[in-house]
Amino acid sequence: MRITNRTCLALSNPRSFTLTELLVVVFIMALITGMAAPLFNLIFRSEGLTATAGDVEQLLEQARSYAMGKNTYVYVGIIEVDDAQQGPSPLQTAVAGVGRLVVAVISSQDGTSGFDPTSSSNPIWTAYNGGASLSAMSKLRTFSNIHLTDLSSSMNGNLVRPSVASTPGYNLGTETCQSVTPFAWPLGRNLNSGQYNFTKVIQFTPQGSASVILASNGEAIPQWIEIGLTPTHGNILPISPTTGNQVVLQINGVSGGVSIYRP
Repeated sequence: MRITNRTCLALSNPRSFTLTELLVVVFIMALITGMAAPLFNLIFRSEGLTATAGDVEQLLEQARSYAMGKNTYVYVGIIEVDDAQQGPSPLQTAVAGVGRLVVAVISSQDGTSGFDPTSSSNPIWTAYNGGASLSAMSKLRTFSNIHLTDLSSSMNGNLVRPSVASTPGYNLGTETCQSVTPFAWPLGRNLNSGQYNFTKVIQFTPQGSASVILASNGEAIPQWIEIGLTPTHGNILPISPTTGNQVVLQINGVSGGVSIYRP
C-alpha cells in the first residue's frame, strides 16, 4: 500500500467534534438529567418513607417487649408538627403542622397504668403528675418529610389489610384520636407546656396487648390500631396524599404485634 502525504495528514489529524455537535450532546444530557430528577426524588422519598416505617415499627416492638419484660405499662406518643420550624427550645412549644413526625416512648415506674376509668366525672390518668410516675425509655425520635394521615380509604393491592373499627380513636391519622393518657415532653412539665404535647398515645400492657385509651372505651382492647404515613416535601403535602407512595402500620390489639403494608 502506498502511503501518500495526504494519507499521513488524515491519520495524524483525526476529525474533531464541532462546536454545534458538542452543544447538541450537552443539551441531550441536560434533557435526560432533567427528566430523571423527579424519578430520583421519588425514589429518595420512597426510601425515606420505608426507613421511617421500619424505625417506628422498631420503636413499637421495643415498647411492647419492655412492657412484657419489666411487667409494666409503656406509652408511645406520636405527634406531627410543622417541619419548617427548626426545632423548639425547652421553653417553646412545637408548632402544629405538617412534615415532621415526633415519637416518644415512656414507661410507668411503679408498674401500674394509673388510669382510672371509674372516676366520677371523666376517666382520668392519675399516673401523670407532672411526669413524676413516668420515665423516658429513650431519646425523642423525629422524622422529617413525613405526614401522619388517614389511609383507611386505601385498601387495594398490597394495602389490603384488616379494617380498623369505626370507633373513633384507633386510627392515629384522624382528628378523633385523642387519648386520655396524654403527656408532655420533656417529662416533668405540665401538660400543654412542654416542647411537645402528645395526645395520640398507644398503651402497651404487661401482657403485650395494645390500645388507645379513650374517654369512651375505658381500657378496652381494640382488634387493630392503625398508623398511616405519606411523604412530604418539607411542610408541603403531596398533591394526592391518599394514592401512590404511602405506608400503613397496623398493631394487633391483642398481641401487640406490628405489621407493615406498602404498595
